[in-house]
Amino acid sequence: MEKYLQAVLEQIRCKKVHPYIREELMGHIQDQIEDNRKSGMSEKEAEEAAVRDMGDPVEIGVEFDRIHRPQIAWKMLIVIGVISVLGILVHFFITRQIADSNLLDSSVSGSSRYALHVLIGLTLMFVVYRIDYTYLAKYAKVIAACILLFGLVCLHAGTVAGGVILGIHVGGGSIVAVNTLLMLYVPIYAAVVYKYHGEEHAGIVKSIVWMLLPVYIAIRLPRMPLALMLFVSMLVVLMIGIGKGWFQVAKKKAFILMGLVAFGFPVGGLGALVLMRGSLGYYIERARSFYMDSDGLAYYASMLDSVRDNAKWIGNSGMKFLGFVQDGNRDFILSYVTASYGLLAAIIVCCLLAVLVVFIFSASLQQKNQLGLAMGCGCGMIFLMNLAANILINMGIVPTAWTFLPFLSAGGNNIVLCYGLVGIVLSIYRYKNIYPIHVSTKFVLSGKNVQ
Repeated sequence: MEKYLQAVLEQIRCKKVHPYIREELMGHIQDQIEDNRKSGMSEKEAEEAAVRDMGDPVEIGVEFDRIHRPQIAWKMLIVIGVISVLGILVHFFITRQIADSNLLDSSVSGSSRYALHVLIGLTLMFVVYRIDYTYLAKYAKVIAACILLFGLVCLHAGTVAGGVILGIHVGGGSIVAVNTLLMLYVPIYAAVVYKYHGEEHAGIVKSIVWMLLPVYIAIRLPRMPLALMLFVSMLVVLMIGIGKGWFQVAKKKAFILMGLVAFGFPVGGLGALVLMRGSLGYYIERARSFYMDSDGLAYYASMLDSVRDNAKWIGNSGMKFLGFVQDGNRDFILSYVTASYGLLAAIIVCCLLAVLVVFIFSASLQQKNQLGLAMGCGCGMIFLMNLAANILINMGIVPTAWTFLPFLSAGGNNIVLCYGLVGIVLSIYRYKNIYPIHVSTKFVLSGKNVQ
């Protein structure tokens, strides 16, 4: 039997799938041996007959090799390529428009800087794609703890601008943004939850604790929109775990508990703001500014209204957007596209990003492996939440708040984050035909298996 198994495995080039193929074939052979023994064969005869009935090992191995090989999400890569080129072109025209109009806007970085961030992001995407996502899952708790520790350090020693903690300066004017790492936390959180697979109520409670810690940090920054994004995204991930039966609990009761947690979030968030008077005052001031201060957020709302009122379906509206709106190439780049190229151009941009989000969720939900499914959906939620929030803000439906248009908004941290998340999804898709439903996420420490 061992020679037969070895002959099959020699035909399969992907070594990662060998243990699972071996286990599957051995199960079939053992079942056939048992049937042969019941029919009166000796142990040796039963094994020889079982192996013979399996068929030619070379043919079987070649067929397994055809099925179980790494995959490339070409459609997703094509969309990423189109979005990357589109982003570089948009920022090139922004830079040229500023130069032609003699505008001086310190908040607008040049197209070369944006292109550099895209190049760094693409490099990171390729590196993460080559890394097996299960390796990230093995060290998920360590990675999550490091992100939380960085967030706590930022609360006490982070760079502050406009009453908000941005992150830690690393020299040359660059900042490691805490909000970026907190968003990266979401797919890592999916792997943390997976580590509690097989536990009962204690596993759910521990998962909720891991969920609330980054939300607390986001509230303290203070970035309530970010806290809401994190909470909703991680709640979806946890509910996926419950729905897939990761926990040895009654699903109905567990979903009721999740409903209570969801209901308690706004109450708890408001309570936290009351206790942190500075944060509460910050949000009260933002609300007042949005509706009343003509020099504050209400100015942005007025400018966004003007963009919509003067926009053409195709072509420039004639409105000078850059120079009048700070962060015109960041938070409000969608409004810039609308004012400069028309509503149709903005709709095409949104549709491209929406197609990417659909591809991400589609690639994740098609996964046989449940760890990959949860991590992929975590990445998808970050894109979906930011895309939806940015569109709503640029449409003037909700008050202005920190957000970004995935891949297109300037800002190195956000750009690199987007490509890194896509790298995780590509890695998940790569191994979609390799891993079974469940895999081990334990790592070895001093000779012991650690969750």
